[in-house]
Amino acid sequence: MKILGALLLAITLSASAQLRETPIGVAPLGPAEGWQTAPLAASDGTDFFVVWNDNRGGTFGTRVTHDGRVLDTTGIFIASSQPRALLWCGGTYVLVYSAADNRSAGIVRLDGEGHIIDGPRNVTDSYVVAAATNGSTIVLAGTKISLLDDHGRFVEEIPTPFPGAFEWTVASNGSTYELGSVVYRANHNSVVVTPLDAQGNAGKSFFYDASATQLLITPAASGYRVFFANLQTDTIMTFDTSADPAPVSSLLGQVSAPAVVTTPSGYLLATEGASDAGLKIVRGSGATIIDLQSFVAASPTAIETEPAFASAGDNILFAWSENLFIDANVRAVILDGSGHPKTAPFDLTSSAPAQHSPAIATGGANDLVAWQEASGVYASRIAPNGAPLDGRGIQLSTTSSPPQVIRDGDAYVVAWLDGAGEDLRWIDASSGTPIGGTVTVQIAGVSTYSLGRDDVGLVLFFSDSGHLQAQRVGMAGPIGPAVRLTPDSVTSVGGNGVWNGHEWLVFWEETKPYPLPIGLPIFQMTVKAERVLDSLTVLDAQPLTIVDYPAGNAPATTNGDEFFIAWEDTAPGHVNGIYARTVSASGQVSDPKLLAPATDVSAKATVWDGSHYAVAYAVRSDDAFYAFRLMLTHAGVGDELALSTGEPDQQEVVLAAPPGRPLRAAYTRVAPEPQYGYVTRLFTRDLVYSRHRIAPH
Repeated sequence: MKILGALLLAITLSASAQLRETPIGVAPLGPAEGWQTAPLAASDGTDFFVVWNDNRGGTFGTRVTHDGRVLDTTGIFIASSQPRALLWCGGTYVLVYSAADNRSAGIVRLDGEGHIIDGPRNVTDSYVVAAATNGSTIVLAGTKISLLDDHGRFVEEIPTPFPGAFEWTVASNGSTYELGSVVYRANHNSVVVTPLDAQGNAGKSFFYDASATQLLITPAASGYRVFFANLQTDTIMTFDTSADPAPVSSLLGQVSAPAVVTTPSGYLLATEGASDAGLKIVRGSGATIIDLQSFVAASPTAIETEPAFASAGDNILFAWSENLFIDANVRAVILDGSGHPKTAPFDLTSSAPAQHSPAIATGGANDLVAWQEASGVYASRIAPNGAPLDGRGIQLSTTSSPPQVIRDGDAYVVAWLDGAGEDLRWIDASSGTPIGGTVTVQIAGVSTYSLGRDDVGLVLFFSDSGHLQAQRVGMAGPIGPAVRLTPDSVTSVGGNGVWNGHEWLVFWEETKPYPLPIGLPIFQMTVKAERVLDSLTVLDAQPLTIVDYPAGNAPATTNGDEFFIAWEDTAPGHVNGIYARTVSASGQVSDPKLLAPATDVSAKATVWDGSHYAVAYAVRSDDAFYAFRLMLTHAGVGDELALSTGEPDQQEVVLAAPPGRPLRAAYTRVAPEPQYGYVTRLFTRDLVYSRHRIAPH
């Protein structure tokens, strides 16, 4: 029996070449994946720059021309923080952002081409929600009021004219500033506005006692115009700061007003209705509404929200977030000074579709890799030289579910879960042509399964009501009833099987209570297994214990005789890392061996490459929570090869060992390249390594 392959020899494996990374399933760009929200816009006087919050990684931005052309299609990554304000100052765009803990704020300066020339860097240890510039200084408004110079360098902290404020806004007419806030006084949330000169020195404050919120300020012909929502009357109120005392007027009711911009004839005010949740633009002058128009979302089910304006001469960019419930996109339109569209609405950012959950199989004329996208399950053949053969990919399903792949003679079978059970589809390995239709195996309530093949045919392994089951299946559907593999004393979770040519090793997870010093015990997963013949007869009287302490993933493979199982051990008090053990054809379980010591590690895939067991794993690369890289090691060798180090988060990898060809890895990584747009994409890489036998020991 082989114990971890080659423990009797000291063998080194070194990567002599890593063939180029190959993208799989290249797709055209569309609306960006994920959530893009909270757009902000600014102008250099001619064109525009727009930033937004993006779950692809923080603050992204793009340049937009005065006629509505998006120049940075997939966006420019700027900072991993929340955008708070965007300004044009000192010949550069200045992004003001809030740190993740909302206790500090910083800036990033970008030139007109969208290149970062300064930052990100912290400028204040306070919470910032708004900012404005007069072209030579910048005022930050929040828990503290800070003054910066035109390069975003801290100058001084301005004494807060209204202690206890909890809403802030600030605006500039190019010379002075107007600072606004909401404070609690006289049993009301009162509006307070304070003029600041160019150096941030405060003048006399104006108070208006009302149940106020959603404060906005914009420059007016003389002074500034202030808008706020009166919660008692459900009305948008407005006043001009040039009058003393300033008369407050009712403007319109039953809406909120999140954004405003000054125009030559007055202002444009963006409103959101409480009933239809749609965006409208109010053109007004003083306390008079001139006209009102609606904007229609790209999708009839979308909700338009979070509007923003920027003005450049006769052109006004109007941006918003379009919430589609499953994701959100940022869009924009170019308006004239009256608020009428000069362009059609357009997307501000795009990406390729995200790909996840790769699966790979080999042994046919070509390999086959499958994956899931939001639009369904896809597959592509991979030629022996590593070239993908099916372009966009062969769409097999409109159900998005992690697939599995296995070779079945001259074809491959792709399996995935849908609402009714397990779906399978055969694909010719040579031509890539789907064979027949989709075959469905009714397995209610199953979330984890595996697909394998022995000398008889295909087998599905899964747990149903806590019992491990095996179901044979063919192109006509299920073959006979499912066979139960575990006794009543076993409560199984999931199910996986590996065929070594004459028997299966079928394994599953069981819950085991672990006592705590105080309180109720916690339950963790352990790994058990048993050998099964192709008749689906269980050989072992008692399950074999593979891992008897909390374990996560446990990928397995075979060399055609024994079985090999790898897992991670991250339990407190243990030597953490990737471990493995073998199970012989006669059912003997070897001692576990540490393959790769590491904390924060996860076993992902394993395969027999003809000489050694190769194990792929993810390991944290530094202290960042999501900073994982994909590595490869060989049992009994102690090597460490990098499969992919494309951060921020790499967790998905599968392996295949085509006979007579290099080991092939299929994995996903965040792809910042312009053709992908910072989404998770699928790649393959062939690994060529040289073997050097050195002295036995």
